[in-house]
Amino acid sequence: MSLKEVKSELSKTKEGSKMKLSKEDEKDLVSKYSRSRKITYQQLKTQMAKEKSKFPQPVRIQPTMEVFTAKDNDYTIAQRIVKLTAKDVKKWGNFIIADTKFDGIRSLIVVDPKKKEVRVLSRTLKTLKKFEKKYGDVILENLTKIVKDKSVMDAELYALGSGGEILPGPTVTGWAKNPTAEKYNEIRPSIEVFDIMVLNSKDVRNLPLKYRKRLLEISLRKDDDKIMEVADTRMMNNSSRLIDWVFQAKTKKRGFEGLVLKDPDQTYFYGKSKDKQWVKVKAVDTLDLRLKAVSAYPEGKVFKFYKHWEMTPSDADMIIKADKGIKEADFNEEYYIKFTKRLIKKWKKGQLEGEGGMVRVAATLVKEYGVEEVPKRIKIKNGPIIELFVEKISDNLLPSGTKIVRIRDDKREADKVEDMVKLRDYLMGVNIK
Repeated sequence: MSLKEVKSELSKTKEGSKMKLSKEDEKDLVSKYSRSRKITYQQLKTQMAKEKSKFPQPVRIQPTMEVFTAKDNDYTIAQRIVKLTAKDVKKWGNFIIADTKFDGIRSLIVVDPKKKEVRVLSRTLKTLKKFEKKYGDVILENLTKIVKDKSVMDAELYALGSGGEILPGPTVTGWAKNPTAEKYNEIRPSIEVFDIMVLNSKDVRNLPLKYRKRLLEISLRKDDDKIMEVADTRMMNNSSRLIDWVFQAKTKKRGFEGLVLKDPDQTYFYGKSKDKQWVKVKAVDTLDLRLKAVSAYPEGKVFKFYKHWEMTPSDADMIIKADKGIKEADFNEEYYIKFTKRLIKKWKKGQLEGEGGMVRVAATLVKEYGVEEVPKRIKIKNGPIIELFVEKISDNLLPSGTKIVRIRDDKREADKVEDMVKLRDYLMGVNIK
């Protein structure tokens, strides 16, 4: 894209832009783009190969107790996300950039229209050869209409099912490696581009993100016939708009994972975002389950406390495990020692059953517990209700990303399997009647 074309497209697409820039910013974009140096793909790849992490990686935000105040609807969940991230993005100023995040594969798309070549690389810079062979011509046909010279784009690769739904991560991984396999015949590809590193041989990594997003917007036009499009992005300054957008995105597609919030003025960087230039947040919720057993920590070493908790829903024997608690809820070593002390007291009185043999108590804790050995595992009858943070629930109802929020003294009944099914569907973005 020539400098003249950039100026023209900026002017033509200003009205419908999601990445609206001030007149001063547009002038600055044109000026900096004109001065951007040329770079070859090989030079770029060499630079990236020197980095330990090949792509920018977001910082995951540790949930706080403020998140877990109610179990209502999508809108409530979105409000919690906004509260959770407000303090983390405040230093960015009045605006943030928010990208939707779905369950896909991070990819680098390299196109050379003059040579009629396309490269699709994984996050470790390995070429997805079979994927290129099957879909390369389609990608090339789309990109050659909009870029005149070598371009490199940072993107997410998705697999769409027959109904247009986004398929889960493991399916995407298998399909991307071998898309010609018979079991993947009905899968369609979708590539959402959320950043650009090189545009028409110009290295634009030193431009602010808001400029790179605007260049993407004018370079990669959305078209229903294309498999490539710009990721759903907003630049906003009002938390209520963020709430509304999360709500809309959450109910729109299966596979929605959350948002990646970004500093609009950041240049392209590599590795983990140490100063939180990227913040990843997820739409989450909790389950209330009954505590059935606890086991020793650390495993195979001298005993410190019971940290591995086993829980069940009220109407099934399935075991759901968690060995981490929310830090802000005071799930620290001191908490686990106090909790373990109460269990050992009941075990010594014969009120709880031990099993799995005995483990030696750490010398520093013998006086605290009053014993030198304890059971490796303790079964708990009519245990308390535990509120459990959940990121995902698989099709066969196995939760992942679990963390203990609190012991619920205010509740007597655990959730049922049907509650787990509803939460699974919610976290997958399925509309619940």
